[in-house]
Amino acid sequence: MLGKVNKAIVDRETQIGYMLKIDDNEVFLHYNECSGKSLQPNQEVDAFVYLDKKNRIAATLEKPWVTIDNPGFGKVVEKKDFGVFVNIGVSKDVLISNDDLPVDTKLWPIEKDELLVILKIIREKIVAKPLLKTDIEKLKQDNLEENKKYIGYVYRISNDGINIVTKNYNNIFIYYKFLRKNYRLGEKLEFRVTKISDNGILGTTIENKEIQIVDDAKLLYEHMIKNNDVLNFTEKTDPDIIYRVFKMSKTAFKNAIGYLYKRDLISILDDKIILIKGDYNFED
Repeated sequence: MLGKVNKAIVDRETQIGYMLKIDDNEVFLHYNECSGKSLQPNQEVDAFVYLDKKNRIAATLEKPWVTIDNPGFGKVVEKKDFGVFVNIGVSKDVLISNDDLPVDTKLWPIEKDELLVILKIIREKIVAKPLLKTDIEKLKQDNLEENKKYIGYVYRISNDGINIVTKNYNNIFIYYKFLRKNYRLGEKLEFRVTKISDNGILGTTIENKEIQIVDDAKLLYEHMIKNNDVLNFTEKTDPDIIYRVFKMSKTAFKNAIGYLYKRDLISILDDKIILIKGDYNFED
């Protein structure tokens, strides 16, 4: 009953709502939870059963996006030290415990982010749990196409990259070298599918290569201007250091340096790169 959409029979009306019969249980339905409907005795309704703010069993005719039987996307509405609360389409928000979130709170979702979750009953309370990759794979509703763009939401962050999921439950992995920023759980992003195989779907957030080279070159150019016209990185610098500082791969770094060099904007030394022209307009 709890956390589910149940078949219920209207038993009687009270001063502030209705009493419903669900199996052998009586459950209260407040007028505010009737979706604007006026109910009659013996009428059958679909009622979601939850715990109200005073931890009492109650019902609503609002349709939840998530139940204990069906996963869905919960929208983050509040962040606390002990976790985040998500809205699931009804008046009572549900907690995702910090036990199910990264240790680094900077990676936690913020308001309006969306997480794919399912409801669980733990110690007689309804909580939300993020779905695992194996669970998501079972839900996939359609097929994506290579080189097309889609919208997804981050659901896993690792040292190698991020996993994202679409609203149709496609699971996509993006290696860190194909990202241009750090992401948090639940963050919405646009990506392009680069490869589909039996091993899964790969994607990228990097735009057209030529456009990206210009953007990367501009980033390095601005870094030099802010650091006394010097870039203390070269093509010999460790790729992990380059990515940590500039969020670009070693190849992207080389391409950006090549762009600046061909335009006589820099001088390349053994241990650093020096800006020799500081008034270049990248918009031209």
